[in-house]
Amino acid sequence: MGADFAKTMLSMTSPSKIVYGDVSGDGNFNAIDFAAVRMYLLGITNDFTNSDWKTTGDVNGDKNVNALDFAYMRSRLLGIINKFPVEQ
Repeated sequence: MGADFAKTMLSMTSPSKIVYGDVSGDGNFNAIDFAAVRMYLLGITNDFTNSDWKTTGDVNGDKNVNALDFAYMRSRLLGIINKFPVEQ
């Protein structure tokens, strides 16, 4: 019983793996994230539920979420690339 408790506590406190591109915070990069970044770039929204969206959305690693990140996201969704530059 004590070992199970320890495992549970460690899983709750260990840092979660960053899923680059996942600005929604649901644990996956998909078209929803792509659309959210598009709305952000168009100035329609800057309200993300994921508090870490600037880190996960910066897929090229230049410390900004911008049109370059959007282009990489499109390439990933289309299967042109299988990893973001920040993951290499």
